[in-house]
This record gives sequence, C-alpha cells and structure tokens, in this order.
Amino acid sequence: MTSARIFMRTVLLTSMFTTIKQSLMAKISAAAKTILPSDHENTTVEIRMEIYRNGPAAFNVRLDRQYVRSVNVIETWNREAPKGTTAEQLRNAMMRIPGMRTFFANGYYDGAAEIGIVYYTVSHAGLPKDRVFVKGYPSGHMIYFGEDNIEELCNDIRSFVEGNDPTK
Repeated sequence: MTSARIFMRTVLLTSMFTTIKQSLMAKISAAAKTILPSDHENTTVEIRMEIYRNGPAAFNVRLDRQYVRSVNVIETWNREAPKGTTAEQLRNAMMRIPGMRTFFANGYYDGAAEIGIVYYTVSHAGLPKDRVFVKGYPSGHMIYFGEDNIEELCNDIRSFVEGNDPTK
C-alpha cells in the first residue's frame, strides 16, 4: 500500500471519529439536560440506568423498528460455530496471510466487551503474537469519547495503518 493511500485512509478515519465524537457529545449533553435536574450529583449512573430502561428513547430518538436490548439477544443466541469461533477464524486468516496484522482497541471500563476477554482470547487463540496488538484506553465501550481519547485513538490507528506498533 502506498504512503499516499495510507495517509488518505488515516485522514478519513480521523475525520470519521471526530464527526462521530462531536455528534455523540452533543446528543449526550442534550439528553443529560432533559433526563436529570441540573443539581443532580450522580449523573453517570442515572443516565446509564435511563438508557438501559428506555434505550434510544432516553436520547429522544425514535426508531421505525422495535428496540431490542442486547440482553434479550444474548439469551437466544445460537452459539454453534461451524467454521470455528471468531478467534479461530482470525487465527486461520492470519496464518494464510503472512502480512496480516490485527489491532484491538478497548476501553478499560467497557462492560460489553471487556478488555480482559480480549487479552484472554489473544493469549489462547494461537494468534501470531508479533502481529497482534492490544491497547486499552481510560474509557468505557466508546473509546472515542473525550478529546484525549479521540486524539490518542486516532494517533494509534494512524500508527497501525502505517505499519508501526500502536501500543508504543
């Protein structure tokens, strides 16, 4: 891949993350004002509970389909994997494609996709350790929240796309 192509992909990713971050920050700020009184001290827990109970309606978002919480999906999930687990499929792909690299970016406080599971999977799946990179960020599931996180994540993605180790 040419350096111009790498640069363009990095610019597009950076632009995409910045746009997503700005949009989400505006929505969360507006939702917090409508959900909670201004003098409320424990806003984070209250907002999380409101989102858990009401889903997108907590942000005044109306969907043209039914909102299904992930808890409902997990209970009925078909865990059969005829082609192997995602970790096995990733290992097979990395063995077939010698130059393939993988970067896992995870929030330390992510309750949906916990970073410990990523480390466990990487260490037990037989992945080539010299081509797998895992980095944690001081955030929850949405690691692109906050100026410092978005800047660090974009720099790490840029580093990875350029062929460097994003964990350094």
